[in-house]
Amino acid sequence: MNLIQARNLRYVVRLIVIVIASEIITKLFFDYMGWHGYINNVVTTLLSEVFSVTLSLYPAYLWVYLPLIAEQSRDRIQAFALTEALQAVCNRVVITDTSGTVLYVNKAYTNATGFTESEIVGRPSSILDAGNQDELYHMDVKDSLARYGKWHGEVWVKHKDGTLTHEMLDVRVVRDSHDAMEFFVGVYSDIDMAEEQEGSTSNILQAQKLESIGTLVSGVAHNFNNLLTAISGKAYLGQSTAKEDSSESKHLADIQNLSNDASVLIKQLLSFARESTHEKKYVNLVELAFDAVDTARFGLTMDIEMSVTSSEQCMMTYVDPVYIKQVIINLINNARDAMENAPTKRITISIESHQDGVGQSNPMAIINVEDTGCGINESDISKLFKPFFTTKDSGKGTGLGLSTANEIIQAHNGSMSVKSILSKGTTFSIFLPIVEGPEKSVQGKGFALGEEC
Repeated sequence: MNLIQARNLRYVVRLIVIVIASEIITKLFFDYMGWHGYINNVVTTLLSEVFSVTLSLYPAYLWVYLPLIAEQSRDRIQAFALTEALQAVCNRVVITDTSGTVLYVNKAYTNATGFTESEIVGRPSSILDAGNQDELYHMDVKDSLARYGKWHGEVWVKHKDGTLTHEMLDVRVVRDSHDAMEFFVGVYSDIDMAEEQEGSTSNILQAQKLESIGTLVSGVAHNFNNLLTAISGKAYLGQSTAKEDSSESKHLADIQNLSNDASVLIKQLLSFARESTHEKKYVNLVELAFDAVDTARFGLTMDIEMSVTSSEQCMMTYVDPVYIKQVIINLINNARDAMENAPTKRITISIESHQDGVGQSNPMAIINVEDTGCGINESDISKLFKPFFTTKDSGKGTGLGLSTANEIIQAHNGSMSVKSILSKGTTFSIFLPIVEGPEKSVQGKGFALGEEC
């Protein structure tokens, strides 16, 4: 029994009680007056019925008619408000009965598909089906609605002009008081909008995760950096007393280098946690890139070929050399990992300058890191610079390297881009503005000492 039936039964009971009470009062009144002895039975019966009806009119009006009219008025207002609300929403809404007959569509649906309300309501919902779903699909929908009371998935919607659109459909079951399925309510939405909403939720979760990591890093990194300083200092003291070119001296030098690398990593983490500032200065980017390549060679296996070229001897930039060097090393390490199973393992680093427009005062320095690795799926390229996203196998990547590198380059008024062909290789490009720096002598890799930049 639904709510409307229960309400109607309540008022029927009220009316019966009023009628019975009126009959009892009328009988008692006529017996008290003793009219049965003076008036024949037909007149007495007629008078008693008229009296009983008259007696019950006001209670019936007060306790049955007025409340019933008030509730029906509220129902009409609620139904009108609900209809107007459904008509006003942007999403397309379709309501059907359990046999699939369309009972209602809102304006958003008719506007989107081109059908009129009269062309859809009262007809099977199959007229809205694109016809490219197989029987297994329909069985899955029916099973989900019967078991869980809902279904969510992608569908193709047919328009009046025959065109098809790819949309998300969310169907919910409306049940009666006996828990039997009574209606199906389907809400259509654009897939792009659904993905955008999902992305917004994901961004909120990512922001919370980044905040937690930032708190953790800022609390640990400073103490860890102090330990690294002590380790590096002890290694330096030991190296000063060790015999030159001895194995002990080489091991102590390695400890110093590893401590310095770890210190750079801590700086990177602090930068990611927004706890570090960049110590910028005028730097010859060509010399810095060659130096980063030399450092990265220690992490490469013997079967990897790496070359570096530059179109110019000097490109002056205003950067923090520690961070820029770390970005270049990170890209080289990523290239190394991408070529793990490649038949040809080659990393090519090229440095060049580029000026977009004639007369542009600030040309850009470009560092390209190209590999012959496995490449990147086109669908993943747009996500590469997002925190915690990685294309590496589980346990082999944190998803922080490229996102941190991108933030570092952006903090230097630069940008990063990526081009990739699956199974062919990937090229990462770093763009940094070239500036006019103070003249100085430099000793670059392959450059003569004393040349002015």
